[in-house]
Amino acid sequence: MTQKRLTTMMTNLISFPTTSTHIRPVRPMPLLNLRFGDAKLNVEVKTLPFSTQTRPLPNVKVFTGSAFPELARMVADKLGLPLSKSELKTFPDRHTFARIDETVRNQDVVIIQPTSGTADGPSPNDNIFELAQLITSAKQAEARSVTIVNPFYGYSRSDRSVKDREVAAAKLVTDFLVMAGADRIISGDIHNKAITSFTNKSFKNLKLLPVLGQYIKENYDLSEVVVVSPDHGGTKRSTQVAKLLGKGNYVGIFDKRRDDNGALLPDPIFIGNPDSVKGKVVVMGDDIIDTAGTICQNADALMKMGAKKVIVIAAHGFFTKDALDKIQKSSISEVVVSNSMALSAKAKLVDKITQVSIAPVIAEYISRLLGTNESMAELKE
Repeated sequence: MTQKRLTTMMTNLISFPTTSTHIRPVRPMPLLNLRFGDAKLNVEVKTLPFSTQTRPLPNVKVFTGSAFPELARMVADKLGLPLSKSELKTFPDRHTFARIDETVRNQDVVIIQPTSGTADGPSPNDNIFELAQLITSAKQAEARSVTIVNPFYGYSRSDRSVKDREVAAAKLVTDFLVMAGADRIISGDIHNKAITSFTNKSFKNLKLLPVLGQYIKENYDLSEVVVVSPDHGGTKRSTQVAKLLGKGNYVGIFDKRRDDNGALLPDPIFIGNPDSVKGKVVVMGDDIIDTAGTICQNADALMKMGAKKVIVIAAHGFFTKDALDKIQKSSISEVVVSNSMALSAKAKLVDKITQVSIAPVIAEYISRLLGTNESMAELKE
């Protein structure tokens, strides 16, 4: 055999396809296309560009539970992977069933499942237990590793024991998921970062504020923007928002007051110079919007002080009780939340609410974690 022919054969043996998968800017795309009764709802979720290139992940399989499969599909698409098969069902007695429905032996399994709940969807308890079943199913099928992506971490606000016999439920959830077989946990803008220390397993907290900040940069004139903290607990977050927008520090803070029964008192006190918000687009940042009482009350006060608009950004949007009605009637111009959880059918119809996709951030983190081994410092807190 000639040396030239041998060289040609060896080249053919070791050559690999040169195609690669990119996370690239895409136009806004429909995230949800679900049927509730006879009404078909199409909800547009804005997807912001993420420039970092990813590489093929031949040993990674992405699965979803029933909490928010649309987010899992978006992440899988960004990774250039199909969404792998899982069998999910709920019996008439409300017991849940979940299992991995394809071979995962010696594969790195990623399961994307928020453990939040919505008014018209599965409860947090259902989502947590379904996730645990999928984790155990993957481990029993001899997966090499199981990484769970839990964009909103269920029970994260129950992170400590304040009274005797009170349970820190976030610790209980963490123990349960690790016992089920989770090797890594990834969450987003978790309520208290101390929760990531509840286990010796890898537990990372992704930063979602930059995605929301990017939306503000692209849709508002930053020369008109100022940042106000909705309460004392939001001062650190407001400082982060101000830095993301290149605005230095925030200009004021509201002193949230409650009565003995925990109800908000009217006319919140603004600590700062009222003239600093006159004619400005005021941005208030929070981690969770629940009943929306605080932000609506503050927005009305800001407009009375002469603000041009009030924009609220939050990592997670629950919108419980009468929150949606409050927002519609309030002075808030826009509420921008991430798609860390599914919106209720009613929330999807509120034109003031905008969802921004965090799928590119999750996909980039997974790509670096299980593929490129690049630094992930700028993606996590």
